[in-house]
Amino acid sequence: MLAKLYHAHHAHYQEDIPFWEQIINGAETVLELGCGTGRVSIPLARAGYLVWGLDWDESALGVARANLAVEPAPTRERVSFIRADMTNFSLDVRFGAAILP
Repeated sequence: MLAKLYHAHHAHYQEDIPFWEQIINGAETVLELGCGTGRVSIPLARAGYLVWGLDWDESALGVARANLAVEPAPTRERVSFIRADMTNFSLDVRFGAAILP
């Protein structure tokens, strides 16, 4: 329930998305640590980036997956949400950029 409340409160804040796109600087693959409900991951995927969103909170990831499910297929195909501890994880992917919004 807290994840839904968090998302309801923060989902409309999108002013920082251009900043994160500048940080990414055209990298194709992006790792977002602490992705939460997908507030940043999903807009980046809409913009064409391949995004792996990593978070420990399964309820937040559930909200992120529900938010992603209503996106068009091309956006859905560019995002992977993963439950893991950002201090100790392993993925078989090389990332062009990593962000922690």
